[in-house]
Amino acid sequence: FTRVPKGYACYGALIVAIPLCTSLISFSRLLLPSFPHAILLARSLSNPPVFWAVLGVFGLIQAGLVVAFATWNWVA
Repeated sequence: FTRVPKGYACYGALIVAIPLCTSLISFSRLLLPSFPHAILLARSLSNPPVFWAVLGVFGLIQAGLVVAFATWNWVA
């Protein structure tokens, strides 16, 4: 709440809380318009060691999803 404007913080909290009150089946789809979380991630990546750590973790996740997709497994 302290790193983004109050309106963005409330929107980000609501965009997460409302789907949590219902079924979690489409939670990832309903979380996509949450741009305040993208702002927080971008601000945290200004530190180079954190940037490279996140890049490595996301790279491994992407490689795993590509392997799952190539072997006709469920990805989404």
